[in-house]
Amino acid sequence: MTLSHPKSASQPPKGIALVSVMALVAVVAALSVSLAWLSYQAIARTQAQRDAGQANELARAVIDYGRWVLWSDARGAAGGSSVMDHLSEPWAQFIPHSRLDQLLGPQMSAQDQARFAAAAISGLISDEQSRFNLARLFQDDGTLRPEGLAQVERLFALLGIRTDQSSELIGRLQSLGKPDIQVEGMVEESGRSRWAQLQQMVRADRSLMEDQRRLLLDHLTWLPKVSRININTVAPEVLRALAGDGESRLVDDLIERRDRIPFRTPAEVASLVPPNAGFETSLLDTQTSYFRMQGYAQFGMAEESFLVIVHRTGGKVSVIHRFSP
Repeated sequence: MTLSHPKSASQPPKGIALVSVMALVAVVAALSVSLAWLSYQAIARTQAQRDAGQANELARAVIDYGRWVLWSDARGAAGGSSVMDHLSEPWAQFIPHSRLDQLLGPQMSAQDQARFAAAAISGLISDEQSRFNLARLFQDDGTLRPEGLAQVERLFALLGIRTDQSSELIGRLQSLGKPDIQVEGMVEESGRSRWAQLQQMVRADRSLMEDQRRLLLDHLTWLPKVSRININTVAPEVLRALAGDGESRLVDDLIERRDRIPFRTPAEVASLVPPNAGFETSLLDTQTSYFRMQGYAQFGMAEESFLVIVHRTGGKVSVIHRFSP
């Protein structure tokens, strides 16, 4: 007869080795997942930084292209006019969301098309002198011009801004002070420009509805100096604010005429304005020096918006203001 020996009290119970192995495997698996996740995050960050850098460079390229378009327009090239600026010219045409491989496909190699399939742009150039220039509000010493104040109050009323809102807006504008100093065609900015401050002030004003903010930004600007209004591009509300009460019929006639055939010279405009009309034709022009460029550039998962003011003068088109929307 064979006798069985009793198990030692120190011998581990059955299954403990299997549990230990399973625990070890679980720890190793958790560490592997953590390392994989960290590696993925590092790759994703690198890719995001790369896309952001490419989007930024693409936005700069779009701005440079817009400058070239305006430079060419000043020389009457590519369908533009060196005599007048109007809304049928190439510079005024909106570029909708467009992928670069489709927009420039015939001009690109197969390798470049594959590379730029992840890139897209959208943009618009608008006439900054079609807007009401708030520099008109101030005299050289920073005090308000009565006629400028009356014009901006009329504009606010035409845009549906309440009297209490317009009074508060004018007070905030007055607190910003006189316009920037202009030196040799460029703006000498001690900090931020008045134009950028206007953008920030309107966007941050919570007393205004979203559509009111949009209307104000579409109809207001603050250029380095008092500028003329381009009759061929001006918004009807701005022209009515400049013309004053009682000139509604005249404004309608001017808008109807320019929509059919753009004015070539300010003298053509003056010939349609009666001598006794309360309308200062000296405020009007048919050419523009200041333009706004806005849009975005997309590369991969990154998108870069841009909003700049350019000054076209003496054969140069220079960026004088930037704002990050």
